Amino acid sequence: MRLRWSSSLKRLKGITKAEITQLEAARILDQPSLLKAFDEQEDAPIRSISAATNNQNGSVDEARIVELLSESLGRTSKPLVAGHFRSHWADYLFTLAVALMIVGLVPYLRTTAEKTWDYAWDAVPKFLWGEPEPKKETPAVVASKGIAALATLTDDNITINNGMSEHESKRMAAMKGRYALVPIAAGAAIKDYDISKGKLDFTSVRILRVGLKSAPPIDNQSFPRNIDALFSARDGTHTGAQIPATLVALDPTPSAPTATLALDPKNAGEVAKWIGSSDVYILMRP
Repeated sequence: MRLRWSSSLKRLKGITKAEITQLEAARILDQPSLLKAFDEQEDAPIRSISAATNNQNGSVDEARIVELLSESLGRTSKPLVAGHFRSHWADYLFTLAVALMIVGLVPYLRTTAEKTWDYAWDAVPKFLWGEPEPKKETPAVVASKGIAALATLTDDNITINNGMSEHESKRMAAMKGRYALVPIAAGAAIKDYDISKGKLDFTSVRILRVGLKSAPPIDNQSFPRNIDALFSARDGTHTGAQIPATLVALDPTPSAPTATLALDPKNAGEVAKWIGSSDVYILMRP
């Protein structure tokens, strides 16, 4: 039924019932018979078909016959591809499935190739020179937890990892009571330049950080160090004060040098009078 409808004369664009009746009078019942009538006429096939349609109701003229033939040829040529696809749909589906499978396998194949290459790259030196000796970790004093700047080193925040050694045990014992000059992350090895040279009891002093007019030449290993803090008034009255203190840390940044001072509580009140209204200098003691 589907094939009959696709080849019916009614499928031709613009054809009328009268034209269909006239074509049927010439025994042209569908499009294939229209094309057959054209092929079988050797001389003037268009004219012959037009003449054959002549009846009491008239005939289909030659120009209209040409239009109908052209429309029919256009329609009968389209099913070729569709028919080919219907005959070979399984082949196309199989080809598509294989292509999708290959695309899906590409990442796996690439990963496998990389792993194989890495294994071979590692295996060649082992084959030539044998297994490398495992890296030997040496004992070291490390921070057992994060240590803030100016925090005192104690058994609670330092330890020895990778086993024990007499040398590191002595270093750890000497570090206790000293303080961190910079923050030290948990697990980080504690270097001598990251901590003070001496010890300081922070519970008995007041800590003050002040901006300096200029920074004195001093290295980290000199902390803590007894100094005199000189406060010079900025109002031009040539007044000031010299107060003993302990230099705990120093930031010598040229644009804004600062000093961290430990003050005796009895001197804290005197220092407060000069903060903000004077320039501060560090006087080094012999």
